Amino acid sequence: MFRIIPIILLGIMTMYFYTVLLRINSWGEFNFSKLVVIIILLLIMIPGINIFGIWFLILLHLFEIGIVIEILNLILKKIDLKGWSFLYNSFSLPILLTFLLFCYGYYNINNIKRVEYNIFTEKNISEKGYKIGFISDIHYGNSLNMEKLEKVVEKLNKENLDFLILGGDIVDEGTTLQGVKEVFKILGKIKNRYGLYFIYGNHNMSRYTKKPNYTLKELKEAIGKENIYILEDKGIDINEDINLVGRKDRIFKNKKDSEELIKEVDKNKYIIVVSHQPTDLEKNSKLGYNLQISGHTHNGQIFPFNLLIKFFNLAELIYGQKEFENFNVIVTSGLSGWGYPIRTAGNSEYVIINILRKEG
Repeated sequence: MFRIIPIILLGIMTMYFYTVLLRINSWGEFNFSKLVVIIILLLIMIPGINIFGIWFLILLHLFEIGIVIEILNLILKKIDLKGWSFLYNSFSLPILLTFLLFCYGYYNINNIKRVEYNIFTEKNISEKGYKIGFISDIHYGNSLNMEKLEKVVEKLNKENLDFLILGGDIVDEGTTLQGVKEVFKILGKIKNRYGLYFIYGNHNMSRYTKKPNYTLKELKEAIGKENIYILEDKGIDINEDINLVGRKDRIFKNKKDSEELIKEVDKNKYIIVVSHQPTDLEKNSKLGYNLQISGHTHNGQIFPFNLLIKFFNLAELIYGQKEFENFNVIVTSGLSGWGYPIRTAGNSEYVIINILRKEG
């Protein structure tokens, strides 16, 4: 399905841009033959075959905005608005708006925000509660470099964190081995009381490329060298009243079920389950977990993918907080983005979670 949708979309866009080129040819009185128009169309569309390339993204936005302009034209051509004929027939308006949208997307992916949640519990945790940092989906090397990440670490070091969780996809198939070593060396400097904890995401193993830049052994060595603890389908006690359970990503065939994992945990403790992908929410809410923290979705990252994810219900929760009776879920949009160095949906963010004891 994932491969078929882009092919269908490319076909629809090709037909649309063919009509646009015919319109420009007629309006501008270029008098190109249809063969020349088709050649120009192929030169425009063929680079878009790489759906993970920036040119595909440009074509997609030109198409989306162009369709809106087509609808708008049906209304405005009856009004005879001055200058509209030029904007419509020259296709200059979709080009201008796409350029501005990409400028915003570049700014937005680099404008990292602080997001904070307060979670209350009746469980007998420390009176002062816990302050947790959560970072996910850095995809190091896509848009976030050493200098930008160090600025985030500086901010986190002022938070007085109890512990920090790295929720997967810190690196991906585009990250070099040097980048892998670099990112964990920087993250290892984050000040905390009870440790740094890491779970794997679907991109960490470079599964989406035939020639990985690093091996699993090299990845584990880079993480372990900075005293970051890897949680693979197991839990760890933190200060006697918190249990942190890190799940293997759903891509692993041998991952344990969340029901199996919680059997090993003292349910009197406050139980946090960290799952890269926000799945099993209803199930986990009934098993006795108190909080699930996830990433992966990027809140869509690129408009209108965020709307499509919601419309087709492709994620149980695409972003934000959802509260059940005694169970909370927090899904972050990630510290950066994957594939494209822009973000036209959602924000880049790091998350602060305060676990507080409910009074009375």
